[in-house]
Amino acid sequence: MKKTKEIKEFVRSRRNITNHHLLPSWVDEPKSECCEWERVTCNSTTGHVTQLSLHNIRGLQLDSYNYSLIDVVWFLNVSLFESFPELKSLNLSLNGIGGWIENEGSISLLRLKKLERLDLHSNRFNCSTIQSLRLFKSLKTLSLLDNYLEGSFPAKEFKSLSKLSKLKHLDLGGNQFDKEILRSLGALLALTSLKLDYNFIESTLYDQDLASLRSLEVLNLANNHF
Repeated sequence: MKKTKEIKEFVRSRRNITNHHLLPSWVDEPKSECCEWERVTCNSTTGHVTQLSLHNIRGLQLDSYNYSLIDVVWFLNVSLFESFPELKSLNLSLNGIGGWIENEGSISLLRLKKLERLDLHSNRFNCSTIQSLRLFKSLKTLSLLDNYLEGSFPAKEFKSLSKLSKLKHLDLGGNQFDKEILRSLGALLALTSLKLDYNFIESTLYDQDLASLRSLEVLNLANNHF
């Protein structure tokens, strides 16, 4: 498939020049089928790709609690994933991604109708990218851990996520949010787990701050500023 070849070229272009061992079956074995590649899981019956684990494809040496991605930020062409409409799990963590390439985002995201798990931790996503996540209507688990998101954050950005009616697990730890973020998350009624540890949430929390999240079972607010 054309897109399969493109994503193979993408990995070749992105892997760190000092890490030639990274994803060898993607890069060094031209005749291999994608279901034989490492970090790829396929449905044993249909052969469709259901999981892609493309974490740290540049082979960066990053400490998850002490690093800077400022000098390595780049933008991803998500049309590369159009060949995988059955994709249920996508891990793009630890890559320094700043967002999607303009005009290559929303339409391509709409084709990933079955995506349930998306791991974007340790990147540098921007506001417009956060808004685009609303297109993943089947999403159940989302991690935006350590993305340098800060302040009260424009309410419309997170309110747009209210369309994720199936979202159960949301990790926003390791950012710089204040208390206002709780109001922006109130429409995520299916949430059972919310992580907001290592942020800048101050003062006392009141019942009304979380009143609408009636399915919530796990709330992590460790290492804030109470």
